[in-house]
Amino acid sequence: MTAAAAPFLYLLPLAAAPIVFHLLMRRRQKQMVFSTLMFFHRTDPKLQSRRKLREWLLLAARMLLIALTLLALARLTVKMPSGGLALGGNQAVVVLIDNSGSMTAPAVGSARTKLQAAIDSARTLVGSLDAKALAGAVMLVDDPAIGVGETMSADKKATADAIDRIRPTESTGDGVAAMARAMDLFERFSPSGGAIHVFTDLQEAEWMHRRIDPTCVRPGVDIVFHRVITKALDSANVSVCDIQAPRRRILPGQPYLVNVVMRNQGPGRAAVRLNSEDDQRHVGAQTVEIEPAQEKTLSVLVRPEAAGYHWVKVWVEGDSFQADNHAALAYFCQEKAPVLLVGGREEFGVLPVALSPHGDGRYTSLVPAYCRLDELQARADKAKPILIVLTWRDAQGLAGGGLDAWLRQYVEAGGNLLLTPSTQAKPIGGSAPAWLGGQPAAAQEFPTSVPLQVLDKSSPFWSDLRGPDGRVRLGTVYARRLQALRLDSNAERKPLLGLGYAKVVLAAGMQGKGTVFLSGTAFDRNWNSLPQMKPFVALAQIIALGGGPPAQSDAVLVAGTAARLRSTSQDPVRILSLVGDPMDWAGPAGRTPVFARSGAFTVQAGVDRSCLSVRSSDQEGSSGFIQGGAVPAMGSTPHRVSTLADAESFQADLALARAGVELYLPLLLMALMTLAVEGWLGLPRRREGDAASGKVVPRFSADQAAQEGGRRP
Repeated sequence: MTAAAAPFLYLLPLAAAPIVFHLLMRRRQKQMVFSTLMFFHRTDPKLQSRRKLREWLLLAARMLLIALTLLALARLTVKMPSGGLALGGNQAVVVLIDNSGSMTAPAVGSARTKLQAAIDSARTLVGSLDAKALAGAVMLVDDPAIGVGETMSADKKATADAIDRIRPTESTGDGVAAMARAMDLFERFSPSGGAIHVFTDLQEAEWMHRRIDPTCVRPGVDIVFHRVITKALDSANVSVCDIQAPRRRILPGQPYLVNVVMRNQGPGRAAVRLNSEDDQRHVGAQTVEIEPAQEKTLSVLVRPEAAGYHWVKVWVEGDSFQADNHAALAYFCQEKAPVLLVGGREEFGVLPVALSPHGDGRYTSLVPAYCRLDELQARADKAKPILIVLTWRDAQGLAGGGLDAWLRQYVEAGGNLLLTPSTQAKPIGGSAPAWLGGQPAAAQEFPTSVPLQVLDKSSPFWSDLRGPDGRVRLGTVYARRLQALRLDSNAERKPLLGLGYAKVVLAAGMQGKGTVFLSGTAFDRNWNSLPQMKPFVALAQIIALGGGPPAQSDAVLVAGTAARLRSTSQDPVRILSLVGDPMDWAGPAGRTPVFARSGAFTVQAGVDRSCLSVRSSDQEGSSGFIQGGAVPAMGSTPHRVSTLADAESFQADLALARAGVELYLPLLLMALMTLAVEGWLGLPRRREGDAASGKVVPRFSADQAAQEGGRRP
């Protein structure tokens, strides 16, 4: 409460003037001789007590009249309660602004986004603070690209400028973590407390599932949530749910498919366009229709032209919400890779030509080389091959030897191994190592060619041969000679091609990080028709490049999370951006920054390098919003929830809280009412006889008669 004319408050003791006058002007009693007291004894005693009560009320009314008049002249102003704003005295305010993806949606009743409404209101709040007040800003999603320092200071302009720099992210925030950061500011800068004002749409994904730790709540800190009302989606919303790198080695000049998974999270049918762009400025666009609550996967073609790190980004256009429409993928393209074929060139049919038409990796980046079995380990240790091709004849002589153990280690470390019959049809003797997962039967010839069929059509092995309708575009393969495979059920080798499951001629399965391919037919036209078919080249490339993750694994993160890196190096981890927000960060592996938006990055830890990909959070377009006056994440911590209609209304509320309410008119009206009561109490009362009782009420009481009796004759 403040007083515009404070000197009148010093005159408040004058309200006691009626008491002083009453004491000073009181009549003194005198003893008088009367002939008889007969008339006074008949006086009603109640009249005396009523008269005294009326005199005391009249005295109180006169005192109140003086006090109210002085208070009205002092022009008092009282500050209205402002939800913990503390707009007076020692102020400390932290504004916590929700910059998650859901805040990009339009606010109800406004053409602006919810984030713009939140920023304008937060800026108004900071601007309404006193000159010495402390203010700070915290973002729901930590955004390294913005650089808003989480601190508190009396420089309101710096705080307001930091708030203005906040821009929307594609992330789902962590309300509990952000509240803990806000509380930490009070611990460091204002231990006596203050107020936290949260401007948010109260999305369930951010404020529903986790609970704040009561031990981190600072005493004396008020928490106020300003809910920005969200307009319900009434049309389709397609989000990017996943982006998948090719599950094979990536070499220059090779075509690869990047799969993009999309889901329609809106109530209506979606007709959208998926756009793509890569670091080589190749652009593309595909249209797709998706029913509500349905998923669809589209493939984006990439063809890196040189070794090194590359990226591709995708985004959806044509739906009602944009913050969950983006994804990026980083991948590493290796140099030309050697393929070691153990034996003579004539034993492998046309397979070497399918791997490299000119033998130098000119078009496929695969360079075939030949060696004897006893040279295999030395050649592979000198230049690690991407694929080793071994005939069944040579494999049957490996069991239990040192080369057997080395070959298994090579595969489990990420190498690929292909076992195939020799085109020379040399006799088979003995058994191949059991860890290969299968053995070939004796060769079988057919008088007429028999058709082979794709057995496991859903296998990722066929991804590059699968058409838009999901069918494998291999064509009909005819076999004249084959060695059916006897697969070990414990080795998890999946049948891919054969004369039904009884006679499998091609199977594959993971062995550690690498892949073992088992073939019961040679890649020669005397064995089957594959060498004469267009898909054969693609099939040979799949075998050479497939199996396990790429040489440097791609991690796909959801925006709003930090990378969990495990580095054995003592050197700091360095993260560089390829596309997306600019980033050049270095620090401990356990303290990597949050990735607020989609992008592609490289990670270097010592001599190790890897890729990191980030997509937008699909929760931002699907999660509901908390209603009512309680935020579940706050648990038992006291807090208040108010509705933020718009920045203008919020500014008016702040102005009212800042200016307060003048009490001049209310006090003046009360003084006038008191004056009327005083006048009514001061009117003389007329005493008349009571006919019903027969009593006569004299005009004087006994005391008055005793005082006045001496004046009467």
